[in-house]
Amino acid sequence: MLRRAAGVLARQQAALQEALGGTGPAPAWRALQQTRAVHLSATAQLADAGKPVGESAQSTAAQEAAAQAAHQQGATESVVFGAIARAAAAANAKPASGVPGITRFLGFAGALPFWVFSPAVAPHLPLDLLLDVHMLSNPGLLQVGYGATILSFLGGVHWGLAMTNVGGTLGFKMAEQRFIWSVLPCLMAWPTIAMPVPHAAGVQAALLGAVYLVDKSWAGRGLLPPWYIRMRLPLTLLAASGLVLTAATS
Repeated sequence: MLRRAAGVLARQQAALQEALGGTGPAPAWRALQQTRAVHLSATAQLADAGKPVGESAQSTAAQEAAAQAAHQQGATESVVFGAIARAAAAANAKPASGVPGITRFLGFAGALPFWVFSPAVAPHLPLDLLLDVHMLSNPGLLQVGYGATILSFLGGVHWGLAMTNVGGTLGFKMAEQRFIWSVLPCLMAWPTIAMPVPHAAGVQAALLGAVYLVDKSWAGRGLLPPWYIRMRLPLTLLAASGLVLTAATS
């Protein structure tokens, strides 16, 4: 019996070493709970050393049941502790404030067609090396077609954010408004391609400005990343100025 108790105490020491060397709150918590169970078992076995065989057997069964209950409690508390720790970390997490490098590159690259396809600029570029000559006979159509695509994309951003519930409780409450707004830029932009190019370019320039103002209000409520709305301002000015150039010179 004493030899068995010594073995239990050895396992207790190993559990303590695991608790001190573990990483993160959950492993240490679990090891301490298991150590408590082992301690109860060792104490009971040492006490049983001087008891009759019958009483010792009953005490052994009781201490094994107690150890199992303590182990189950430790496992449950470990899960709860880990969930609380993860929730606290998520609550303290803040959205990135800096503009990711790849998005800056893609954003400004996406604004170039508003100038490349402007009728005032396109004839001076070797676009015929890449595009069909017949399509280049009226580059303004390519510009406003691209503008309708970009406006649709800007609305689609809100559809994706609403699906993923970005913005927490407020985002959940305003999900229906976000879904509705996500399709409005598309519905307003695509009819413009049936207008004369100067009119279409002017309307799209105004739509880009309006969409930016709406997105700025969403960002003010924490429903858009701060870096996104900061990047949008120069891109909106660049795209809208290319459309205004078309409206003024066509």
